[in-house]
Amino acid sequence: MIITNVKSIIDRQQEKGLKKYGKTVDQADLSIEEWIEHTQEEIVDTLIYLECIKQKMIDTRNSDKLIDILL
Repeated sequence: MIITNVKSIIDRQQEKGLKKYGKTVDQADLSIEEWIEHTQEEIVDTLIYLECIKQKMIDTRNSDKLIDILL
């Protein structure tokens, strides 16, 4: 199931990239510096997503503790 989900994500990303850029990643003629910049941007996005998830987990944990105190 995990592998199937990962494959689906890859397929969706490929379709999204093809629609946005008109070519697949292996057809992209980017310089090494451009590849590094794209990767850095993706990593920053990932960091933001992880921080959001972390804050939601903390908020949920704090909400659960408050509910336990009130009950």
